[in-house]
Amino acid sequence: MKIITLFISVLSLTSCIKQEKTFISNNKWCQLQYPANWSVIEEESGAYLFVDEDNWKGNFRVTPMRRDGQEIIDIQSSIEKEVNNNPGAKIVNLGQKPAAYYISQTDEGDGKMIIHNWLTGEKATLFICSFTVEAERNNDPELVEELEKCRKALATLKSL
Repeated sequence: MKIITLFISVLSLTSCIKQEKTFISNNKWCQLQYPANWSVIEEESGAYLFVDEDNWKGNFRVTPMRRDGQEIIDIQSSIEKEVNNNPGAKIVNLGQKPAAYYISQTDEGDGKMIIHNWLTGEKATLFICSFTVEAERNNDPELVEELEKCRKALATLKSL
């Protein structure tokens, strides 16, 4: 009886664990962990789009940037400038990394979109990241959960 109970407990625990994948950019500049049900699309701009194609809730983008040559990006200064240049922006922590975070809006064809923006970095890499959702669904519990998945992925983002 104890073996059956243990088996059922392990089975229940395993089904609760959400699988993740590891993403490494084609240029080997960065890596992050993301939900296994998301797809990754490399965009021409050098950004990477992460999206749940089966149940779309929004577009999560990560754009790694480096300067040419030996010039190092001052990450802290970049974060402070982003906070100073965007009303409502604040400094948050993504894992061990500080980041500028703010919300902006845009009109795209069919309606307004809300964009959750982050700017962070590590070593010689600056990361411009965003999660874009339909404005009328911004407070939908399903989207709030998806935003948390984005934050969790960003907490694992690191420069290679």
